[in-house]
Amino acid sequence: VGTKYGLQVYTRGRCAQGRCGGCECRIEATAPHGVAEMACIFGEVDLLPTWHPLVPRSAFLALDAEACAFTGVLEAALPWPLPRIGAVLDLQADIDRLANDGVFHVDATTDTEIEKTRLPPWARKLRLVPIDGTLAIRFTPVRGGTKLEIRYAIDFAALPPLPFAPKRAIDWLFFIAGPLVWGTITRMLSKQLSAKSRIGARRANDSLGMWSRIRAGVGQEAPHWIAAAREDPKCE
Repeated sequence: VGTKYGLQVYTRGRCAQGRCGGCECRIEATAPHGVAEMACIFGEVDLLPTWHPLVPRSAFLALDAEACAFTGVLEAALPWPLPRIGAVLDLQADIDRLANDGVFHVDATTDTEIEKTRLPPWARKLRLVPIDGTLAIRFTPVRGGTKLEIRYAIDFAALPPLPFAPKRAIDWLFFIAGPLVWGTITRMLSKQLSAKSRIGARRANDSLGMWSRIRAGVGQEAPHWIAAAREDPKCE
């Protein structure tokens, strides 16, 4: 699809008998931040709206820090002509891979059959869109930072009606919104991963010990701003 801001996006249609029923996507990017800090940015689901331009609302539904697993819900305000959608994500880290390979790998699946009573009121009217299979997220420590790789598949039958071919819509979304979102993320990372942000304060506090555990597993040291954030009385 394109390369910008160190971002690479690949899509491949899954076609049979002349019909394209879905596509596979792979996103690769690197950032000058540690694995635990990168994972924290995405893992603190309830704080996504504080920095993500396409996520106006989100919330935790369940959290198991010992197993590095959680369930969260988010609303995605996609660019026109795509509608607003919701997703309930169940994420589970591969603890064995963290211990043996020094790589933080997370598998995410969606739950479209969740009881409405478990959802916050704003999420109950959203169309919950499923991921086809498993969304795999891999954070690999590299010299000077982290390599991020995301792989997932999209089932076109699960999407709402679109004015043109779904594969073209997906490619258009990545080509237009991908660099915008990743460009925003790269700019915001430096601001959010600091002693002055809510995410930075929560990362520094690490009351559940999850982020320190990840950092130890990949063999990276804590950044200097962590100490400054811990001294801040507002540290969550």
